[in-house]
Amino acid sequence: MNVFSVKKDANKIIILNTTPKKVLLRLILVTYEVSTLTYDQERVPKMLHDEIFINKELKENEKVEINATIDNVKKVSIVYKDLENEVTLREDHEL
Repeated sequence: MNVFSVKKDANKIIILNTTPKKVLLRLILVTYEVSTLTYDQERVPKMLHDEIFINKELKENEKVEINATIDNVKKVSIVYKDLENEVTLREDHEL
């Protein structure tokens, strides 16, 4: 079961805590897909990564909104701490 639900709304990424537990949201890693040109003028896909430090406690059904740098968000990874078990975890979401 996922701890978070992630959705994209216009140029915002919305992350919602879907569990009854309190969690400490530490870091969000966003992966964007862009196209670049090679020296031979071929168009190839390339991945760009962005790190956003949050360090905010989220209660049940509480959400965080962050701005997306580029429209084409491919993946969102969330690094958080489970405050009950005192363990740091990572959850990945493909968009």
